[in-house]
Amino acid sequence: MPHFYIRTVNCDFVSRDQGADYARAEDALAIGVESAVSIGADEVIGGARSAAVEVRVEGSDGKAILRSVVAVSVSPLSIAEMPDEGAEDAEGAAA
Repeated sequence: MPHFYIRTVNCDFVSRDQGADYARAEDALAIGVESAVSIGADEVIGGARSAAVEVRVEGSDGKAILRSVVAVSVSPLSIAEMPDEGAEDAEGAAA
């Protein structure tokens, strides 16, 4: 089975795992994407409005085989912008 490394990169850090054997590079990418989602979610929970993490699957020579970018964001909405749910129900009842 081929040995692949997963590298994650964003504006705050660069990390590379110890590598593991995967049947396909796509399998390693899926694991890396899961990790990147968790990293992005932690940043958003910590107060960031958005976070992006690049995931690279590398061979033993360090060359990238596959790459993806995972973006996580939050868009706060004002309560004042929400439609009045009661008004919608009243319109439906009047019709």
